[in-house]
Amino acid sequence: MKDHANNVALILLLSLVAMMYFFTEEAAASVGLILGLGALKFGLVALQFMEVKKAHPVYGMWLLLLFAGYAVGAIWLLPW
Repeated sequence: MKDHANNVALILLLSLVAMMYFFTEEAAASVGLILGLGALKFGLVALQFMEVKKAHPVYGMWLLLLFAGYAVGAIWLLPW
């Protein structure tokens, strides 16, 4: 069962990477979409491969805070 879940997660991650590639054509309009897809990838990797879902809930909140800091930093660095 675990191998099946890893295969599904791998397929989802690869499809999210492909989607992010196609959305980068319009950089200013798709920043939110790219960050949202990045959040999905971040959460999928954390829950499936880092096994945060089995860890203490504080680790999940810490990863959420870490991604929020990344997203704010990425938006702040955009050349508006």
